[in-house]
Amino acid sequence: PVNIDLKAETAKQGTGPATGANLKSLTLTVTPHNMPAGNFDFINEVHIFIGPRDSGSTLPVQEIASVTAVPKGLTTLTFTVLPNIELLPYINAGAQLTARASGTQPRSTVSYDGQIVITIKI
Repeated sequence: PVNIDLKAETAKQGTGPATGANLKSLTLTVTPHNMPAGNFDFINEVHIFIGPRDSGSTLPVQEIASVTAVPKGLTTLTFTVLPNIELLPYINAGAQLTARASGTQPRSTVSYDGQIVITIKI
């Protein structure tokens, strides 16, 4: 899971409180980075959603990023970020990221890591 503690992060910077948060970028990269063991040829498309962890919450599940028509040979997926989606209420409530993807089973195991960049408004 990805845990984001905005209160602690803004306090470390001597700022805050946060008044808004937006997804700036999201990437997945096959590992190891210097000699990737595979690629993302098995993926057709991926959609990333944010929602509340609490099923009783009134916050709706929203798509925040996607990648479609994945070209062959890619070892890094750079997602298209849907603009103007306010993440702060989700982060404050304990956000949950989920994905919906289509593709085929990879021929061999593919390991990857990712980077999420969130812009915080003070």
